[in-house]
Amino acid sequence: NLTVEANSITVGGGTGIDVNGTVLAPLTVESNTMTCSSSTTYGILVTTGDADFDLVGNTVTGATLGEGIVPLMPGFVRGNTTTNCKWGISISSIRNPTIGPELTGQAGNTISSCTTTGLLFDSATNTSLVRKNTISSNYNGIVTKSGALPDIGTVADNGNNDLESNTNLCIWNR
Repeated sequence: NLTVEANSITVGGGTGIDVNGTVLAPLTVESNTMTCSSSTTYGILVTTGDADFDLVGNTVTGATLGEGIVPLMPGFVRGNTTTNCKWGISISSIRNPTIGPELTGQAGNTISSCTTTGLLFDSATNTSLVRKNTISSNYNGIVTKSGALPDIGTVADNGNNDLESNTNLCIWNR
């Protein structure tokens, strides 16, 4: 088990929190604040083999060169805030993390003021569930490419995502 909790991190370059290699479930990254610089590549990067993870209540700001949160494994990304990043949350994996709350009453993510895309899916087999997120004031809100098919909501299971004031497109299937 690994828990990274309640840290304040100033990232001068590179990555704020990088969890990779073999980690036994559960992995929890919670309530951390990442203040990034213009040379930051990743705020939080998770590439942990097959361990499920929970990224909850983290704040990443200012990763203007790169990505705020990059979850590349199965798990939950909820209650996080990313602002002023190039990409807010970026998923280029087949592992399908859930973006938003897993249970009623939990908070979704707030993704805003990203210069390229708030929420990016870039993997041919990605089918992540996306629920109850606020995605606003980005250049593009949600972008799917390379054949990614995230579940942003259906008639039977509403996404309840709030997309507003994104400059170019709110949802773009490239």
